[in-house]
Amino acid sequence: MFLGINYNGMHDSAVCLVDGDGAITYAVSEERFSRVKQDGRFPQHALATVDLGRIGAIGVPYLDGVGPRVTSDDIFRKLLHTLPGYGVGPFPHVWRERLDALGRPLAFFDHHDMHAYSAFVLSGYLEALVLTCDNGAFSCPITAGVFHVRHGEVKRIAAAAYGELEALGAFYADVTALLGFAPCKHEGKVTGLAAYGRPREDCRRDLWELHRHMRTESTRAYGWIGFLDDDIPPFYEPNLYQMAQYRAQLDYSDADIARAAQDLLEDKVLTVAHWIRQNCSHDLPLLLSGGVFANVKANMELARVGFPALFVCPPMGDEGLAIGAACAAFELEEGTRNVRRGQATRRPPERDTVALGPTPCDDATTILDTVGLAYHRLRPDEASSHLAEALAAGQIAAITRGRQEFGPRALGLRSILAEAADASTTASTASCGAPSSCLSPPYCARSDSTTYLT
Repeated sequence: MFLGINYNGMHDSAVCLVDGDGAITYAVSEERFSRVKQDGRFPQHALATVDLGRIGAIGVPYLDGVGPRVTSDDIFRKLLHTLPGYGVGPFPHVWRERLDALGRPLAFFDHHDMHAYSAFVLSGYLEALVLTCDNGAFSCPITAGVFHVRHGEVKRIAAAAYGELEALGAFYADVTALLGFAPCKHEGKVTGLAAYGRPREDCRRDLWELHRHMRTESTRAYGWIGFLDDDIPPFYEPNLYQMAQYRAQLDYSDADIARAAQDLLEDKVLTVAHWIRQNCSHDLPLLLSGGVFANVKANMELARVGFPALFVCPPMGDEGLAIGAACAAFELEEGTRNVRRGQATRRPPERDTVALGPTPCDDATTILDTVGLAYHRLRPDEASSHLAEALAAGQIAAITRGRQEFGPRALGLRSILAEAADASTTASTASCGAPSSCLSPPYCARSDSTTYLT
């Protein structure tokens, strides 16, 4: 067995298991046990579900030390702000110590290589092009890249260097903070708000220039806070005075600013995608990976570029790195064995599901009885009609079906459903306090709620 761990002390801690045949057998995020959104602390709860004695090696999606220096390619230079040069931070020693303490061999891989490889192994393609884009990472020399990927091989074609060009993910994070939301967490709210804004060239121009100013000022509008212990600190620390000063420089509505940010993001990723079509293979699918591609609207526009197929890595954020690292550790070991045997590396099994997490505990009904929730155990063919009736009656329905899905999506395996027109829903969906070992996360304290087990 091979284990992949994403742990960077910031967000999206997760683990993944790959068996001796290269098949992904298990993947889960720490947040599923702690109920802290995007929990970035050491994944002790997730690791507690893994038998480390059976692990041959652990894949880590960060380089051991400082990544090599990279020069940005022209396609990215003309799209992103140039920064006064600063170096890539090494993977912090205290985090390395926690990985060493697991007592298994460690295999270190480049962060963006693993974004590309995660998308590849989940896509099922034999060969693909991958576009990655995020906000940067420890020990990784790039923030965006174009890759050609085959099994056991990740080749970088073009990249935006960390510290040389400002990350596109940082731009969208800045706008998120500028509008009063939490950066690297609430970008989806900006995407939704953009639908109410007007397309304005002047707003786009002023916002892009303000972003350059925000990134070159010595006083930042917010700073990141890492998870170094078992406490739950705020993910970021805002400088509210500085943020207000920046916001005052934009004489536009929040909706128009959100629309400008969305338009700028789409224009830039589309420019890169068209460059890929013109300069790389025309007959390969394009895969997308990295936190920027949680933006569904941008992904829809990319699907129209004309690639034979477009695939978005389901766990496109850093939690997905655990999959890439586990598979890369398998490929590394399998490749070494085959070199000794004089054989070619064989293709790992295809992956066709992200239902990779734990199943409900055996005493789920006992716990539901204890907390006083109404529940029904349904056959799969009954679920749709019962859920529709519950929602039409104004109830909140929680559904638990088989294994948990992996990644930032609710796919009907662990989902809370409610009528969207009911403004009281947000205030009513508090956790009932049941043990996290049971059905996490579908609980609701409201009396007119129903839990479905299928």
